[in-house]
Amino acid sequence: MIALPKYVEHDEWEKRFAGRVGNDEDRNRIRARPTNEKDLTEFIIEVCRCVARCEASFTLTGKLLGYTEHPLCRYDIQCSRHKNPKWFSPSMFGPFVPHKHVYNERGVRDDYAWDKCAEPLQMSLPKRRRLTVTQWVDRIGPIFLKEANIEIRDPGAMPLFGH
Repeated sequence: MIALPKYVEHDEWEKRFAGRVGNDEDRNRIRARPTNEKDLTEFIIEVCRCVARCEASFTLTGKLLGYTEHPLCRYDIQCSRHKNPKWFSPSMFGPFVPHKHVYNERGVRDDYAWDKCAEPLQMSLPKRRRLTVTQWVDRIGPIFLKEANIEIRDPGAMPLFGH
């Protein structure tokens, strides 16, 4: 489902709706649609920002007709370290390392949450400067869109994620 070509309309941010509720977090959701109009798969992108902790994430959920919505992947930055299961590399990475979580069947079978396994994103970062939430969104957002195969229809019209 992640590889399925998807799109969001350029004005989708204006039609956003509230996401899951969390402490000090601003969560918004927008709809993404399959490029193939005959495909009945439904997608939601949730964008989360937490200014207090300088964290941001993009989560893609998917749903087949007649089934419940399930998370597929999340791209994020968090202020704490991340520890993977022993069988998943790298075993650990530190805070403020941009990374992605992709649904992992083995993790689920081993009684971990769908997003237990994460891998760092390959991107260049400033060495001595801490980035703002907006700067993280600007850096992680395009990688998320590309790897989740999501295009923005008429991207020159306005920024997608509200800034």
